[in-house]
Amino acid sequence: TILYAFALILLILYIFSCLALELVTKHLRDNEKVGDIVEQHFKNLPITMLSLTQFLTVDSISAMYFPLVKEEPILLFLFLPAILLISVSLANLVTAVIVEGAIQAGNEDAEVLRKYQHYEFLQILPELKRDFK
Repeated sequence: TILYAFALILLILYIFSCLALELVTKHLRDNEKVGDIVEQHFKNLPITMLSLTQFLTVDSISAMYFPLVKEEPILLFLFLPAILLISVSLANLVTAVIVEGAIQAGNEDAEVLRKYQHYEFLQILPELKRDFK
């Protein structure tokens, strides 16, 4: 269900946030060029998770990760999987869950319609038998 998809997104955001805190904060906090970005986006776990939520919506993420990767190229191995996994894969997962729910609702509607038509047929069956006797 959609609840499991959101739980999976939250778990992956938590994992990437922990990795980002270890890799970004410890190495680049005192850096003059990117220290402000680190302080703004990677201060603690909740702020890091909120910052990485931008990866889900792909909302101005290059302003966050590009200067960091430029300063520390190894961070590409953190941010590239985060972009691919969070934005592409999980967004497709949520879409798939929504589409599956819509298909299931459509199938249930068709089943209800079939039962209603059968009920109507049973209601007029005695009249048909009498008229064609």
